[in-house]
Amino acid sequence: RVTGIGGTLINGQAGPLDFPRVTRCVVISTLGGDDSMLLDGPGNPVTIARDLQVNTGTGHDTVELQRVTVRGHTRIDTSTGNDMVALIDSLLTGVANIRTGSEPPRRGFAPAESDADTFTVLGSRFNRMLTLNMGMDDDTWDQDNSVVDLGVLAYTGSGNDTVRFERGNDNAGVPSVFVSPPLVFTGTGDDRIEIGRAGQAGRFAQFFGGFILDAAIGIDTLDAGLLGQPNTNGNVFARLPAIRGVELQVS
Repeated sequence: RVTGIGGTLINGQAGPLDFPRVTRCVVISTLGGDDSMLLDGPGNPVTIARDLQVNTGTGHDTVELQRVTVRGHTRIDTSTGNDMVALIDSLLTGVANIRTGSEPPRRGFAPAESDADTFTVLGSRFNRMLTLNMGMDDDTWDQDNSVVDLGVLAYTGSGNDTVRFERGNDNAGVPSVFVSPPLVFTGTGDDRIEIGRAGQAGRFAQFFGGFILDAAIGIDTLDAGLLGQPNTNGNVFARLPAIRGVELQVS
């Protein structure tokens, strides 16, 4: 079921529209404007047999996947604008490419519009590589109760960005697990990276292959419990993390 929210039309109709017998790829394109789209299974989870491609064009867009399984590649591109992408209780078995922002304009071109984006992952799993590009401006990446089996390559871009693993949701939830080392580049700006929360048993992350963070230029803050032995935020790092460009470690 595909639902257009806030006046967004699906195939020219207000929806929601059900597509019960989809056996190949799913392509969703909403072009320009402020679009909101929810893809979910109201009774049973949605299974997409091959690839899922979503392109919302320019504008302030929202893309939500709830109880969705994608057997092929997942590509979500929301282009410029203050966008939100949320993956909730979903399984992506192929490579996942998420692009929520734009790069800085070239010399001689007008500045891009505001591009502060949010990427939220809750109760989901990635069987293959997750690549994330959030572009410029002040972006937020929240991930809780989720598993990445292969690896993460994430670029939050320039701006004062926030990366939070296991900082929200319920205290009794399962940890987030990274089987292979995530590579996180936060770009220029005063960024904040928060992993786990002290004294709350359900809010911690496990890194079995290590953790690589490059915070680049800016006054950057890391709260991951690395200053204590054992880890004061309850996190598990099987290998010593590689940290660069962090000026303040608060735990």
